[in-house]
Amino acid sequence: SIGAKNQLAGMYIYGQGGSKDYSLAHSLMLENAKKNNITSQLNLAEFYKLGHLSPPNLTQALHWYQEAEKLCDLKNPLPEYCAEVHVSLGDMYEKGLGLDYSYTDAKSYYDKASATGYIRAYTKLGELYLHGNGVEKNYVTAKSWFDKAVIGDKPDPGAQNNLGHLYEHGLGMSVDLNTA
Repeated sequence: SIGAKNQLAGMYIYGQGGSKDYSLAHSLMLENAKKNNITSQLNLAEFYKLGHLSPPNLTQALHWYQEAEKLCDLKNPLPEYCAEVHVSLGDMYEKGLGLDYSYTDAKSYYDKASATGYIRAYTKLGELYLHGNGVEKNYVTAKSWFDKAVIGDKPDPGAQNNLGHLYEHGLGMSVDLNTA
């Protein structure tokens, strides 16, 4: 089954129950990805982006993120996976990985992911406002995004760090070293 092959691929990636075997993991993920399994498409994109078999292949990473996005647009199978796909595509645009830099496109993808409540998207949006990348620099807006990213059981460490920076330097607020 697709689920069993995804699990087995994960075991090969992390060396659970034996040694790591990226080649076998790749074969299993590719087989599932071609069957429109969003989990495998997302994992395969990351696999290529990180260069587990060879140097990173950003063209293949982008291809598999875009294939996963098509599934999100068609039937939104798993919102948390779609949010991860959108943040990953936003990162590719923000950093110019395999395509031209575009803060506008990055923000668009982060906005899509944030609409689902995805914490990493809140952090990414806050960082755009913190640095003025593609948007007008606005520390108050950055802080509001970072605040959203630190609420709950699993606060985003990047957002926590950025909030500390804002409080420490009094950016958009008074200096507050106790809170920083």
